[in-house]
Amino acid sequence: MFLTTQISFQYADNERRTTTASLANGALVLRHEIGHSIINVGEEYDGGFAYFGVNAVHNLLAVTWTHWLEHQEDAGALRAQRSVMPMQEYPWTLLNTTEPWSFSFLSSGNYARHLIKFSLSGLPSRDDLTILFDGVDLEWVPRTDIGVDRWHYDVYKDEPLSAGVHKISFVLKNRELEGDAQLCSVEVLEYGTEEEYVVFSLRLIYLEHLMRGQIQHDAWSL
Repeated sequence: MFLTTQISFQYADNERRTTTASLANGALVLRHEIGHSIINVGEEYDGGFAYFGVNAVHNLLAVTWTHWLEHQEDAGALRAQRSVMPMQEYPWTLLNTTEPWSFSFLSSGNYARHLIKFSLSGLPSRDDLTILFDGVDLEWVPRTDIGVDRWHYDVYKDEPLSAGVHKISFVLKNRELEGDAQLCSVEVLEYGTEEEYVVFSLRLIYLEHLMRGQIQHDAWSL
């Protein structure tokens, strides 16, 4: 494990792990890289390709961490929550005042709420950047002590995205930050309702028992 004095740096390959001295991100990065180093596990974030080890399962009947659940009475009724990620990008790009960084994507309109996630560095002030989602200012607020370090931000909206094209834009306002202001990542997630999760859970349990031959097809009314 290597430690770098750069505050916004992390790196890993099959043999080496590097973490950062960042006060904001150092502990998080360290936990992540140690997990790769001493435990044979894959990733925990969206959009990756390596999902394996003790923190990943591909069958709800084979979950190995039910003893960590807060509500043990729910351990026998695990459910895959209905969600979709209509866009994810890792631009790692320096922003400029000449042209906003923009990306358009399609939503099916079939989900009840959505979450906009992005990470930035080199942007210590709210006035330096405007983030527009379908032309509406998201009014992001930088972490108070973040300085030029990278930080992840979540903007949750308890409302559905309409079916069709949506656009997100990052508009740099301060020319003096050109060369430092960076857009690192951006993604949008859509979720079903809490009530829908319960119904979906019942359907999963039904299908699992049906496949195992424990019930007849007409035994459940869903």
